[in-house]
Amino acid sequence: VATTRAADYLVLPVAVVPDKAKGLMEKMIPYLPQLSDDTRGRDVGGVHVLDPTLLPQTRMESTGRAHPITDEEEQKAHASRIEWAATLEGLRGTGNAPRRVVTASSQKGWERTETGEAGVETAPVDAPVERNLALQIGNALHKAMEQIDLRRHTSLDETVQGLIDNAMDEAGIRRSDSVTRHLLIDMVGQVLGSDLIARARASEELVQEVEFGYGLPEDGGMVQGQMDLIFVEGNEIIVGDFKSDNVPPGQEQQRTESHYSGQAAVYAYAAHQVTGLTVREVIFYFARTGVAVSLAGDELVERGREIAFQAESQDMGYPLID
Repeated sequence: VATTRAADYLVLPVAVVPDKAKGLMEKMIPYLPQLSDDTRGRDVGGVHVLDPTLLPQTRMESTGRAHPITDEEEQKAHASRIEWAATLEGLRGTGNAPRRVVTASSQKGWERTETGEAGVETAPVDAPVERNLALQIGNALHKAMEQIDLRRHTSLDETVQGLIDNAMDEAGIRRSDSVTRHLLIDMVGQVLGSDLIARARASEELVQEVEFGYGLPEDGGMVQGQMDLIFVEGNEIIVGDFKSDNVPPGQEQQRTESHYSGQAAVYAYAAHQVTGLTVREVIFYFARTGVAVSLAGDELVERGREIAFQAESQDMGYPLID
């Protein structure tokens, strides 16, 4: 069924048997006059019903082949058909194969972490309740920092307080949990007053919550993740990442090297590949203690490349062809 537009009329090829009409025509048929001896060649309800017997016949003419098909031509066409079918099948297989996706967060290391408070019986951070609260705190911190305009807000003003409250609500931190909520406010205050953010505010270019995805043409894989903060100083990239880890003071460097060096490498590699700029450093800021740990970018890019091409897939991704 087709719909065509002539110079003065909308021409519709109406099926003689209504049951054969499909799609758009199936919806239009009830509103159109049917071809019959009473409607043939007449105007009915503003619609002119053509008499098909008066339409000129179309003749199909062929000039024919200059020479008969030879066995060689037939064999060549058959081989070409087989080759085309094999190529098509290969493309379908490649397209539907899941991508190897390496995520920055998958490069984190994990270990049991205790509070370290004297006289307090501690629990591992990966116990269900503690682990859930730790994730809520981390989610709330990142959500708040995502929404705060770092160039405009330098302290815990009324707007920032409201954004923190909304971030904690979205993270599932109860209003009655005043201890955790005060902790989050203090952490955001630490970040806003840090040297890292001061540098970012004074930088040539500043972007928050940067999602990235970099394709690997060698194997069709992809590196992806999200950076909390990226800014440019002297035409070099600085990547910032906020951490909510409950680490004892003085152990931030160790935590970074044991847990986050792989993540930093992926960040550095992706930032360099996407922008083409030199990555000077990746800085992890621990919001509980107010300590920043910097890893040199030139040492990270090559390691990030190795991770990108050697790491196992962390996310099977989606087929390219549905």
